[in-house]
Amino acid sequence: MDEAVARLLEAESITPDHIHTRRVARQLVSDLLSMQDSASFELWELAERAGA
Repeated sequence: MDEAVARLLEAESITPDHIHTRRVARQLVSDLLSMQDSASFELWELAERAGA
């Protein structure tokens, strides 16, 4: 899961609009949050920025 978060953060740094506005990206972030017992601070921040 850490790899998935790292790739999402990388994608956000390149094209933030795709992560923040596309439903599938927001759903992925939301799914990652629900799959982890204690999600990383970076994932929580990304979820907040993406509105997930």
